[in-house]
Amino acid sequence: MFSLWLIPGVKGTAQQSEGKTGKQSYSLEITPKLHSAGYFQYSGTLLNYHPNIELNVTVNYKRLGAFITKYHDFVDSHSSVNYTTVGLYGSVQIGPQVKVTTYAGYFFAQKHSFMDKASDLWGGLVIKLTMSENIWIENTSLVSNLLHHTSAMSLANRLNGTLMIRKFRLDTYAWYSHSMHSALQGVSTGFAVTSPEWAVSRTVAMKVQVSFLQQITHEWPAGAHERGLLASLIVPIKCSKG
Repeated sequence: MFSLWLIPGVKGTAQQSEGKTGKQSYSLEITPKLHSAGYFQYSGTLLNYHPNIELNVTVNYKRLGAFITKYHDFVDSHSSVNYTTVGLYGSVQIGPQVKVTTYAGYFFAQKHSFMDKASDLWGGLVIKLTMSENIWIENTSLVSNLLHHTSAMSLANRLNGTLMIRKFRLDTYAWYSHSMHSALQGVSTGFAVTSPEWAVSRTVAMKVQVSFLQQITHEWPAGAHERGLLASLIVPIKCSKG
């Protein structure tokens, strides 16, 4: 079940930070997220209706960065929602509209211990096409099990279109996953609405997201739901040096 759910929250901070002098500096963002259901954001799979927490910590300097993401299922500490992933990324701007970001990281499966046997190395590629300040398209691809479980290598791809309307964010998704050792393939779609941020303090904000997920093919993880809704409370905490 290793898929493109490893790098949520990072794409929002994988960008240059500029201070008042115009010089590039580092940015640090800590983002707790409370979810009403357990899901894989980058494969479009709704696993259960257990409340869970996601914690993202991202450090960015110029076009380079590092991150750690931790998920914890409040109901079942042995579900697939329990994991940690760490990684590095680097971005290249190609013209005014195209941005390419590469990722490399390690996934720690934590259903039974800090590092279950399913843990392994992964790599990712994100291509973003910005059509205007309110419309962009992003394609994310990820290959997993690159070190210890190459016989179980899998590929996942997510196509995401985003439209901003008066500070509301509308996202449409199409996911494709392929298990290279079993030839199993899966396709799913989704739609999400994210509210505008409201400030809690100078560095802390809050926003709410509601998502709908739908499996298209008949192949999806055992026990997962064919379709469903989930709500998320997102609290970005931005600590940047100008």
